[in-house]
Amino acid sequence: MFVFDVFLNFSRQKDQKIVDYNLAWAREVRKAEKAAGDLAPKWKAHLYLEKMRMPPQSKSQILIASLVRWRHSRRLR
Repeated sequence: MFVFDVFLNFSRQKDQKIVDYNLAWAREVRKAEKAAGDLAPKWKAHLYLEKMRMPPQSKSQILIASLVRWRHSRRLR
C-alpha cells in the first residue's frame, strides 16, 4: 500500500471547520504511518496543506508565518 493511497480520497470538506479537519487529518496520518512508517515532517506539511483545499494565497501566508516562527525559535536556542 502506498502512503498516498490513504490520502487519495481524503480532503477538507467545503464547509468543514479547521478543528474538525485537524482531527480527521490526525486520523488519516495515523493510518498512513501505520501502513508505511513515520512520515517526514516536510511530507506531513505538504499533504496537510494540499488536502486543506485552500487558495494559493492563504497557503503562502501560512508558509511565511511558519518560516518566521521557525526562524524565531532557532534564534532563541
